[in-house]
Amino acid sequence: MKKILILLLLVTSFLWAEIDEYKSDVYFANGIATTEETAKKSIEEINLKFKASNPETYKSVKKWDVVYNHTHGIALDLYESLLQKIYEDDVGESLVPVIWNLSELFEYFNYSFKGIVSKIAKKIPKDNIKDYAGTLAKKLAKKTVKVYNKYNKDFTEEEIELMFSEVFDHIIDKGIESYLDKTQEEILEDEAQDVLDHKKAYIQSVKNGLGVVVVAHSQGNLFVNRAYNDLYSPVEATNYKWVQRYFHVLGVASPANNVIGLNSPYITFDNDMIQLVPDSLKTNIINPKRYYFKNAAGEEVETLYSVRAHSFLTSYLATDITRKVILEHISKSVQQHKEAQSQWEGYINRIKHEPQTLGELFRDLECELESLAISMQLFIKILTKISEIQNVVKENKNFLQIIAVLSAYTQKELGFMCES
Repeated sequence: MKKILILLLLVTSFLWAEIDEYKSDVYFANGIATTEETAKKSIEEINLKFKASNPETYKSVKKWDVVYNHTHGIALDLYESLLQKIYEDDVGESLVPVIWNLSELFEYFNYSFKGIVSKIAKKIPKDNIKDYAGTLAKKLAKKTVKVYNKYNKDFTEEEIELMFSEVFDHIIDKGIESYLDKTQEEILEDEAQDVLDHKKAYIQSVKNGLGVVVVAHSQGNLFVNRAYNDLYSPVEATNYKWVQRYFHVLGVASPANNVIGLNSPYITFDNDMIQLVPDSLKTNIINPKRYYFKNAAGEEVETLYSVRAHSFLTSYLATDITRKVILEHISKSVQQHKEAQSQWEGYINRIKHEPQTLGELFRDLECELESLAISMQLFIKILTKISEIQNVVKENKNFLQIIAVLSAYTQKELGFMCES
């Protein structure tokens, strides 16, 4: 008997050593055109900077990891982001015309990419390609103003042209290794797999008794939002609704229109090109670093919506004001999890409220059956009303027989509770 007790104590001690509910896992969700190496570099830098600034709280972090969103080249990633925005759960009805018109705009964007890629492939001098890209940017700006500024007056044609010019310059400087060689269905399949990876990682952390803290950059926000919303779908809500207490997200340069999780904030620089995404979160931080380029007249002109301002490593994490927000959010989230109700306590509370005797069990069942009976009774009434609409039923005897059988069987099985 003593040996059994000792064994039980050892197993219990081992489990408590493995499950520390006062700790959290910190994840980084990357944006578009980010290699796995760069994503890992991002979480490593966050790790190092957090350790230096929060040595005590650092001890309460169990794991630093990446939930990687695979890149297929900047063109494919942009297209995938567009699809995610189109299917974003919370897109308002007023924005739907903008999104669909933007899809049409993307056809010209698509044409522009192909033109630039073909010139890169033909080894045409870079300056010549950039001149060509500048012409495309002008045309795109005109088309965008016609579609987008009908709904939003924030941006001038010149500002939008600068944004497209910088995007094209970025593409030309990096070169494109892949293009839109996948169908929309294949892109959505890839996205679904990445979303599934997010869900698995977060669920596993919470099942391990840990808190979840996510720093999501750019497109990574769309993946995190999708994974979070999938957790609370009607099918899975019963199993994972309680995860909300342990889920914290910081949105960095997000193209989404919301940040999910518990008290989840966001940061977006005033000169970040991400603001040009329809229905995205507005800027809330002035970037102390400004970016310039030379226009056709050789003048230094500020880039109002910059690709460089959008970078996580060289912009948001490298700038004091936003780095402070990122590190403080992690610290605050980890501390909140330490103070949150234990999963074991939550489980015990649920057990306490479960029926303890046969009498309590039958009383609960009676309440549930009564609710079911009322629902069935209303259902039968709805069907009966439908059956009375001649132009719908058109004397369909089978339909009338089905209603009669359902009504009779329901009243027979549930007795007086189903009687009117």
